Amino acid sequence: LAPQSPRQRADLALVREQTETLLGDAVWYGGDPAGALPHYQAGQTALADPALRDDVRVLKRRAYTTFTVASSLFALGRQGEAVAMSEAGLADLALLRRFDDSASARRMENIVREEYSYELQNVGRIAEAWQQNDLAIAGYRENARMQPNNYQVQRALPVALRPSGEMYRDTGDPAKACQRFREADAIWTRLARQNRVSAFDTGNDVALIRARLAHCR
Repeated sequence: LAPQSPRQRADLALVREQTETLLGDAVWYGGDPAGALPHYQAGQTALADPALRDDVRVLKRRAYTTFTVASSLFALGRQGEAVAMSEAGLADLALLRRFDDSASARRMENIVREEYSYELQNVGRIAEAWQQNDLAIAGYRENARMQPNNYQVQRALPVALRPSGEMYRDTGDPAKACQRFREADAIWTRLARQNRVSAFDTGNDVALIRARLAHCR
């Protein structure tokens, strides 16, 4: 296809990016982070044209590609590059939020900021990691408050609380870690009463939270 307008150029770039991202996901979840990285990077490149930055959809997906690339770099031990990539993603999100304050834009910011916090933790920038993680968790809480009937939004909060608690546990604040675990457990319990917890979550996150709580007073 030969796009004729800025909108069509953005449409085509988004199709290319999402195709590469899906291929990257398939390879990643097949157990090959190194093989996934070129697909994620190709997706990011598809949106690199500065002329596309006026399209809010492109800004949102650009932010997501920083998450996929950064998490892949991090998994491959390229921590410095991962941190820099996440910082670029947060800069894109700051621009996006000037035009788009939707729940999906906030969710994207939460995802990138959460990933960034764990990267900071692993390069020894603990105080910054705590700060970024607290901002991400606050964002997940706000989305959950605003969308009480959206299961995926409700689920995202306890899913994020578990690794958050593990980060605090591993960086010297077990009391805050247990607060995170208790909050996650309370949410899962409420969702279970509503018959809204999948078998997958019951066997994974819920079980892991209960195991973590066993070490809390």
